[in-house]
Amino acid sequence: MGTLDLKINESIPETFSGALTDTPNTHKLTKSYFGIQPTLTIELAILPWLSIRANAGYLWGPAEEWEMAG
Repeated sequence: MGTLDLKINESIPETFSGALTDTPNTHKLTKSYFGIQPTLTIELAILPWLSIRANAGYLWGPAEEWEMAG
């Protein structure tokens, strides 16, 4: 389980002096997510001293919608 935060500073000044004195608009986006990782492991012993192992896995990370503040 985790959280992603994205902070965006928006400023489009029309002049150079405006760029020095303007305070940018700040937007903060937050999203929560969780990860699911199903895994399948198969091991086969052919001889007492020889075996074969196969692994298969997939990471899936569903998340909620972005929440905007700012």
